[in-house]
Formats: sequence, structure tokens, C-alpha cells
Amino acid sequence: MLAMHASLEDDLRREEAALLAAELENAEAEEAEDLNATVDAFEAWQVDSAHASGLAKNEIAVLCPVCTSRRVLATDNSLFCGCGNFRLTRGEVCGEYVLQKGSGRKSREDEGEAGFGLRRLRRRLEDTYAAHAGFKGCGDVKALVFDVRDAFGVEALWAECAKCGYIETVM
Repeated sequence: MLAMHASLEDDLRREEAALLAAELENAEAEEAEDLNATVDAFEAWQVDSAHASGLAKNEIAVLCPVCTSRRVLATDNSLFCGCGNFRLTRGEVCGEYVLQKGSGRKSREDEGEAGFGLRRLRRRLEDTYAAHAGFKGCGDVKALVFDVRDAFGVEALWAECAKCGYIETVM
């Protein structure tokens, strides 16, 4: 009887040790995954920072509204993020009109940043957050989700809140 009891206790100790080892492995794998994600985010930020440090003093940095971890980068014709989920191209942005040759009309392109660029994006994001705060008193910043959608043949940045039903075309 004593031998049977000792054998049972040994089996229980081995089973507990195996479960603890498996739990430790899972915890280490999860920690390594978190560390890798943090390193990747830091490296992405460093790449964006290197780009941003080469910008002129009058240019600004805007956090990507879609991934919220990288900076929006700008060329003459597009705004984009390295996350791959945010890209707006001049001439496709909602509300932007293009000067027709010979029309003599002033276009938003003539206005520079006023029609397209980082300053305009930043201003529109500020306006969107302010409008959301006033919409049904919600204002839950974390509930506001941004994505780029093709609506009516035009790529546009949309803001949507599942909590209060707020939706707006940002740019």
C-alpha cells in the first residue's frame, strides 16, 4: 500500500512538473512574441524618425490614424504609412479638385498644403476628433477607428465609431 501511494505521488509530481514546464514554455513564447512586436514597432518608428529628421523645419509629423504606431510620410502626390494600410493620392482625395488647363480657375493644388498634405491631414483629424466629441456626447477617442476605403470610385480616409454610430469622411 505504501509503495502504491509513493508511486502515485511520483506520478503526480511528474505530471505537475510537465504542466509547469509547458506553462513556462508558453509564457516565454508569449514574452518573446511581445518583445519581437515591440522591437519591430521601434524599428519602424526609427525608420520614420530618420525620414522625419530629414524634413524641412516647417513640415510636421502626423501619426498614422490607421495603425497608430507609425508616422505618415508625404511625397508630392501621396500621403502614406509604412504599415501599408494608409495611402491617399493627390487627385483621388475627397473634396479635392484639380485645375483644368485653360479654365483659369484656382485649384486647391495652387493652395499647396491647404488642399493636400500633412498639415491638411492633421487639421482634418483634429476636426474629426472634435466633431466626434460633440456627437451624442460620445467622445471616446479609443472607439474611433480609421480606415481607407474606396467609396464611389474615390479612395478616402473614413472615421467610424461603433459605440455611438459616428461616421465621417476625413479626407
